[in-house]
This record gives sequence, structure tokens and C-alpha cells, in this order.
Amino acid sequence: NSDGLYWRYEQFLKKRESSIGALLGANGAIYAIRKDLFLPLPENTVVDDFCIMMNVTKQGYDTVYADNAKAIEEAAPSLADEYGRRVRIGLGNYRALKANLWALSPFKGYISWCFWSHKVFRWLAPHLLLIALISNLFLLHLVFFQITMVLQIAFYLVALIGISKINRGLTVNKITAIICFFVNMNIALSHGFIRFLISKQSGAWASTNRTNSSK
Repeated sequence: NSDGLYWRYEQFLKKRESSIGALLGANGAIYAIRKDLFLPLPENTVVDDFCIMMNVTKQGYDTVYADNAKAIEEAAPSLADEYGRRVRIGLGNYRALKANLWALSPFKGYISWCFWSHKVFRWLAPHLLLIALISNLFLLHLVFFQITMVLQIAFYLVALIGISKINRGLTVNKITAIICFFVNMNIALSHGFIRFLISKQSGAWASTNRTNSSK
């Protein structure tokens, strides 16, 4: 389950951000705030846990990572089942960016640094990957960029074949699984960006088929 690897990385980042007073967002399954710090959110908010905590930060209060707090979340049984959820999260991420432009200011110190490095650049990853692929096409007269083009094509072919296998219940090796997770997540994120541009979809969640990851 590459999603588990992703969450371990997320937890590592959150713990380090907390140590410098710049923890942004929270896990919606397990967090708490002081009641008087809650600010109402727009009706079309999707990633409410992130936006609620950003409002706490904006008011000048600290968010602390409690690494002894635990929650159990079931994993989606396939990339296909997870895709829709990540599209919706992608939509919510871009709305959250629009609602929290204040955090982009370098005058916010560590908060700005963590927002840019942990969140914004990740949300822009699909755009950057597309720019890298297209710009490579204009540099094919150079041997180095011929090699990088071959590597990019090979990378996406591995992802395409791997995603197809995973969705058919077949097993792939760990490296392929990570590549598939990365590409699938960024495709979903770009899909969410398109919805952000054209949709006024509400923030209501639809359930995702899940299976207990501990089994």
C-alpha cells in the first residue's frame, strides 16, 4: 500500500513543521481545536480540516502535532476506487490555495516556507510535470534531452501498465507501485484542477469503497 508510505512521509513532515511552529492543516480523522478559534467556512469548502487549521494559524495560534495520537483509516482496495477521492481532494486543494493566499507572503516566515514547499509546489506538480515533458520536446537536438525524453516516456509507460495491473488485482513490485501511486495521484490532482476552473461543486463527500488495511 503506497498510500501508507505517503502517510508516513506526511507524518514526518508534520512533526518537523510542528517543531518550528509552522504546522499547516490536520488529519480530518483525528484533530481538535479550541471552540472559540473556529471560523465558519464557505459552503463549497472540500478540505475543511486543512482550512479550519489554516484559520487557526491565521489568528496567530499554534498548531501542534501530537505523535502519540492514533487513528485507524481503511485503505481503498484499488487505485480506481481511490482516484475519485483524490480528484475531490485536488479540487479542494486549489480552493484552499485561493482562500489562503495570505500564507504565500514571505513575511509569514516559516509558515510561508512550509506552505510553499509542503503544499503549493505539490499542488503544482502536475503543471510542472507537463511543462517538463513539453519543454523537452523542444530540446531533442541535444543528446542529454533525448535521454531525458526516453526516461520520461519509460516512466509513464511503467505507470500506465502498472495501474492497469493493479486495477485488475495483479501484483506489481514496490518500485512500480510507488510510480503508479505518484502518477495516479498527479493525474487526479490535474483532474481536480480542471474541476476547480469550471465547477461550483459543493463540499459534500461521497463515500469511497474501502478495505481494512490491517487485514
